[in-house]
Amino acid sequence: MVHISTVVAMTLDEAEKILYNEDVRVKIVRAEPKKKSSGEGELRVIRQREIGDNLHELIVSYESYSHN
Repeated sequence: MVHISTVVAMTLDEAEKILYNEDVRVKIVRAEPKKKSSGEGELRVIRQREIGDNLHELIVSYESYSHN
């Protein structure tokens, strides 16, 4: 069994670099509030799961949101 790093709470950039170095493919899904708002700060990984052979889904969200 191959160990894949857990990247939850990391920035998206950090997470992608780590998983790329482990030869893991990544699918990114952005989570956003239903109300109109602007994302602020960096995108961070809030969930990680394996969805296929050597493929991980990363759910990402901005650190905070401001309402428009």
